[in-house]
Amino acid sequence: MRRLILSLVLAGSCAEAAVVGTSSPPPSLSAARLESVPAEQRSRWSAYLARSEAQMRADRAALAAELPAGAPRPPQPPEGKGAATMPLNRDAGWYASPAARHVADVIVSFQTPAGGWSKNEPRDGAVRLPGQNYAANDLSRFPSPGDFDAPHDVHWNYVGTIDNDATTTELRFLARVAAQFPGAEGDLYRASFLRGVEYLLAAQFPNGGWPQVWPLQGGYHDAITFNDMLISKGVAGVPGTPGEFMWSGAQGTMFWVDPKEEMVVVFLANTPGPVRRHYRELVKTLVEQAIAD
Repeated sequence: MRRLILSLVLAGSCAEAAVVGTSSPPPSLSAARLESVPAEQRSRWSAYLARSEAQMRADRAALAAELPAGAPRPPQPPEGKGAATMPLNRDAGWYASPAARHVADVIVSFQTPAGGWSKNEPRDGAVRLPGQNYAANDLSRFPSPGDFDAPHDVHWNYVGTIDNDATTTELRFLARVAAQFPGAEGDLYRASFLRGVEYLLAAQFPNGGWPQVWPLQGGYHDAITFNDMLISKGVAGVPGTPGEFMWSGAQGTMFWVDPKEEMVVVFLANTPGPVRRHYRELVKTLVEQAIAD
């Protein structure tokens, strides 16, 4: 078997290679690019671009203001698996625990002035220090000439993004913690959550999509991104319609009422523990997908 594999590799190495195509990065969203947009749409896009540029200036100014003149900047936050440190499948009571509250406090501390979050940052470590960058070092470890992922500023990269489940995961985690503290103790988490929702609304393009990074970073980050299911799932995590309401029990049973679709669904189950969330989301998604317009 080893000789056969080696033979195939050697045979393949003798074949001629040919370039079948090239990948060109999409251009940045800019005033010059908007000149080609139809006049009736240009004003909305120009206002969006101006709002993004203003927010970028505000974000940078807020970070600079946190440090006294001449003070050294704290080290950049560590990289890591962000989503893994914000579990969304625990029993509801766990989100009232000290461990969950610590994660929520770290999340709040790393929220950008615009209201979003960066990616690839563990949220179970230390809270952000004054003047510390909002984002970890997300630079490519294998840079190449013409790399279109290279940022314009290596110290300002992915500051507010939906890439790698960033921002939407923080929002879902905050919502679970806030639900356990309906009083004043939860106000901080609710306020942070609302700022995050406002961030997503502000980042949305006039045509309905979202860029990968907002405020706009330039390059391919300005293109509509379909990764990490933001457009298909949004913040809710499951499909639905405005105005619906539901109840869910500790053992997995649930029902929901959808007035718009004139639909009542009852799901009887005996699935205690974290797995019940999986089945609830699965059933909800399957039912919504089965609706014929």
